[in-house]
Amino acid sequence: MVVSLRRLCRVSIELIFSVGFLALLVGPSPLVPSGAFGGQDTNREQALSKDMGPSASIPKVPGWWEIPNTRLASVCPDIPELHGVEGCSAILADWAGGLADTKRNRLLLWGGGHNGYFGNEWYALDLNKLTMQRLTEPSTGSGIANLRDCPEAYSDGKPNARHTYNGLQYLPKQDLYFLLGGGLSPCGYFSNVIWTFDPVSLTWTRKNPKIHPTPAQNGSLPMTAVDSTTGMIYEVEVNAGLFWQYDAVADNWKNLGEVSACAKLNMTASIDASRKLYYCIGNNSFSKISLTGSHAAKTLRGMGCDDLVAASAPGFDFDGSQNRMVGWAGGNAVYIYDADTDSCAAKVFTGGPGQEQQAGTYGRFRYFPAPGVFALVNDWKQNAFVLRLSQPDASH
Repeated sequence: MVVSLRRLCRVSIELIFSVGFLALLVGPSPLVPSGAFGGQDTNREQALSKDMGPSASIPKVPGWWEIPNTRLASVCPDIPELHGVEGCSAILADWAGGLADTKRNRLLLWGGGHNGYFGNEWYALDLNKLTMQRLTEPSTGSGIANLRDCPEAYSDGKPNARHTYNGLQYLPKQDLYFLLGGGLSPCGYFSNVIWTFDPVSLTWTRKNPKIHPTPAQNGSLPMTAVDSTTGMIYEVEVNAGLFWQYDAVADNWKNLGEVSACAKLNMTASIDASRKLYYCIGNNSFSKISLTGSHAAKTLRGMGCDDLVAASAPGFDFDGSQNRMVGWAGGNAVYIYDADTDSCAAKVFTGGPGQEQQAGTYGRFRYFPAPGVFALVNDWKQNAFVLRLSQPDASH
């Protein structure tokens, strides 16, 4: 029954796309709005660029800062066979995550999926250069000849585009990008497969662990998080009630046992690397699971965290400089979570990104230790943002 309800919920959530998908089979979709595949507010970009000055750098003062000329729309390719019913907007709008490459100070984006968008290219928000870049080119032509089969990999051997949820992570020990499962193009079915991407050679590798979570069979959303100190991936397989650990070196999953936590759709997973706690938050639920001992799970009250807890897959990541989890659920406010008191303190800065995507933020809100800021990519026709919570130490 759990699986049936999960699939029913998924169908309900994505029903709005079904008419567009049928139209896709016979011709261009009337659901795609005019100008849906590009365009910028030139006057605004010119004003922001002027304010940025000739030697741009992230401001040292606390608060939000909009990075000029970093709209994903400006670097997305206009390739009709990849458009689906939404085009590039789906890379961010359709249950889309991201990962923090802390070695290169880049926020990586990879998404699309179902009938929204079929492109499998990477995008990188570079905090050193303050640019948005299309890092790779999408599979096209004969490379996607098997698209209608809803494959795990396209004909060229690269992974099919998909909704990514919490399925994207950076593996610091191996310097690789990790992808688990997700909702495939164009059918929306889930996958059990792990892929890794090498940011140096720009190549994909399909992994083959002997045991693994089975979301394709039970309908669980990817709920991965990485422990930045050990490089281990942790995952709650929601509909199976299991807690998993993935060792990327050994290419091996370990079943850590049953848990009663993180059982709702559209939550964000993240790890407090200092306290060794796995958190899941969103959709009116907030829990933690210990990464040590018996892996005890606990439902949290989260006093003062109401807006964050109520949101669909809010941004939520660990700030090692403050030893705190920090969350964003739209608007100007961020919520700093104190694990010792199980409470949030809100900080409000002007000039924030506005409303969160309806389908959530997941891993597109990430902390970068070297510059000491959070980075956020919210909407494809909106510039990226950084958030600084405190003045940097003058000695650094």
